[in-house]
Amino acid sequence: MKIISGCVFSILSVLCNRNTSNQNEHFTNPPGSCRCEIIGEIPVPAGYTRVAEERKSFGDWLRTIHLKKDPRIYLFNGRLRDDQSTHFAVLDIPVGDKDLQQCADKIMRLRAEYFFNQDNIDSICFTATDGTRLSFARWMKGDRYRLTGARLAVYNSGIIGGDKRQQLEEYLEVVFSYCGTISLNKETRAVNDLNNLKTGDIS
Repeated sequence: MKIISGCVFSILSVLCNRNTSNQNEHFTNPPGSCRCEIIGEIPVPAGYTRVAEERKSFGDWLRTIHLKKDPRIYLFNGRLRDDQSTHFAVLDIPVGDKDLQQCADKIMRLRAEYFFNQDNIDSICFTATDGTRLSFARWMKGDRYRLTGARLAVYNSGIIGGDKRQQLEEYLEVVFSYCGTISLNKETRAVNDLNNLKTGDIS
């Protein structure tokens, strides 16, 4: 039995220990054809099995993310995306109402949602491209960020607490505005051996 491990990047994909020249024969479902409720229900190719994940780990949580019943991709403004041919399923996660969640932001969104789901707000923290640490725990205590020259400056707004979900969305708008691929590069470690890839690794 061959082993398959999920990997999240701009779309949900899979990693297989099989020659890539034969890979397409396993993934023949048309885009948007998935009728599963969660990621973990997506069928693996014949002859493969999913690797076991530690309970409550990031990889384990990823498999519990719900998929939208509507298989079409919508933009942040509610418009249908012109090209509907590049995906298999759509994750049921927030995207906000501004054109901010792009590229690396998707990864930061998933990581933040994982820790939020675990009620571990202390771990929701990202590094802006100028090196400023953007902490959600500090955000909930009133910290906010403003651009001063070429760097972010931290100040206390006096706004403490509030609805955590609403505050998370507002915090992530700042994260998506000032963090990006450079930020992820600072906070991730390279996987030099492809045999060591795990569910949740990014590319």
